[in-house]
Amino acid sequence: LPKIGVDYQITPRIMVYASYSEGFKAGGFNGLSDTFRQLNSPFDAQKVKAYEIGFKSDFFDRKARLNVSAFFNDYGSIQQQNVEKGVFSTLNYSAKHKGVEAELNVRPISGLTLWANGVYNDGTYGDAVGVEDAKFAGNDMINVFKYQATIGADLDLPLGNGNFIMGANYNMRADYFSTIDNNAMGHVPSTQLLAAYIGYEI
Repeated sequence: LPKIGVDYQITPRIMVYASYSEGFKAGGFNGLSDTFRQLNSPFDAQKVKAYEIGFKSDFFDRKARLNVSAFFNDYGSIQQQNVEKGVFSTLNYSAKHKGVEAELNVRPISGLTLWANGVYNDGTYGDAVGVEDAKFAGNDMINVFKYQATIGADLDLPLGNGNFIMGANYNMRADYFSTIDNNAMGHVPSTQLLAAYIGYEI
């Protein structure tokens, strides 16, 4: 399948790029279904057209780095699992998934790195593809959270015959659905996590 990309070095420390690609995943049959109609109804191949643009940059005498990208995935047909009345089946829907990602790293002094990264997502299902009705059209795509962000700091200092290391980070992630029907049973709540470490490397 085609993939094309271009990039341009605006300055020695700023590069912009763009890419386009297509992909697919083979179709099949609903072998876990318990009805003749579903067993006899194949699901279509998954097809996607993916677009991405962004830039990468270094500044403050290469002590800081900022990368930003925006993406858009246009699914002509996406395969999604569904469970209804205890019956498993794979459905085909069109879908659109777009978002923005960014990451920042700063080294204010030797051995210390401050960093942050984040992503904003938006993904929804469109019309059904094939014989299924469009009862899930307009629902949020599964496992697509609206945002996720992390900030952290890492310290690495020479000490004796090794390095003393320590760091911490804080992560926030929005809620999302794990099932195509967006039912409360498949709702995953938002989370906030704080992690830290300390050690000595020889």
